[in-house]
Amino acid sequence: MDPVQKELQRYIDIRDRLLQEVQEREEQLQTLFSELRIFEAQFLEQVGPFQQKLDRWKHRLHIMESVLQQLENAEEIPVSCSAWRMDIEEHLEPPPKEEKPIPIAILSSEEKKEAKDLYRLLARRFHPDLIQNEEKREQRREVMAQINQAYQENRLDLLKEQQHLPDIPEGDSEKQGDVWTRLVREIAILRKRITEVQDEYTSVQESELGLMICDGQMEIDTYISKMKRVMRTTILLKQERWRQMRILEERYWMEIDP
Repeated sequence: MDPVQKELQRYIDIRDRLLQEVQEREEQLQTLFSELRIFEAQFLEQVGPFQQKLDRWKHRLHIMESVLQQLENAEEIPVSCSAWRMDIEEHLEPPPKEEKPIPIAILSSEEKKEAKDLYRLLARRFHPDLIQNEEKREQRREVMAQINQAYQENRLDLLKEQQHLPDIPEGDSEKQGDVWTRLVREIAILRKRITEVQDEYTSVQESELGLMICDGQMEIDTYISKMKRVMRTTILLKQERWRQMRILEERYWMEIDP
C-alpha cells in the first residue's frame, strides 16, 4: 500500500472508531430515554387517578371560593346561588382531562438484545452525520427520529420493519481529494457529537428521575408510593377545606332565615 493510501486508511479507521463510539453513546442515551418512558407510563397509571381526583377537588374549591366571595360582598343574599355557580363554571377552565399512558412493551432479555443489535445496524445505515448532501442528511434525520422512537418504545416489530427501508446514500462519486475533505469533516463532526451525547446523557442521568432509574426498580416503586401518599393527603386537605367552606356558606343562609 502506497503512503497516500496508507494515510487515507488511517483516517478511515479513525472515522470508523469514532462512529462506533457515537453509536454506543447514542444507544446508551436512547436506552435511558426508554427507561424514562417506561417510568412515565408506570407513574401515570398508578398516580394519574389521584391527580385527576385532586384536580376535581381543586375545581370545586375554586367554585366555592368564588361563590363565598360573592356572598360576602352581596348587598342582599340571593335565594339561590345557581346562577352564580353557572357563571363561574362557564368562565372557569375545566379540570385537565385524564392523560392516558402510552403502553410500553416489556421485552425479554433475548428481545432486548435483538432490539439493540437492530438499532446498531440501523443507526450505522442511516446516521445523518456521515453524508454531506443536506437534502439526504435531512432524510436520514427523519428516519433516525423514527428509529430512535421505536427503540425508546421497545417496538421490536417496528425495528424489524425498518430493516427493509431503502438506503439513503450520498449519491455522487468522489475524487480522492473529496474523500480526504469528507473524512476530515466527518471526524470533526463525530468528535463534536460524542461530546454532545455525553453531555445530554450526563444531564438526564444526574436528574432526580435519572438517579432513581439508575438506582433500580425498588427506588422507582418507593417514589411512586411516596407520591400516592402525598396525593392522598393533599386530597384529604382539599376535602376538609371544602367542608369548612360549606359550613361558612350555610351561615349566610342562616342569616336570611325568617
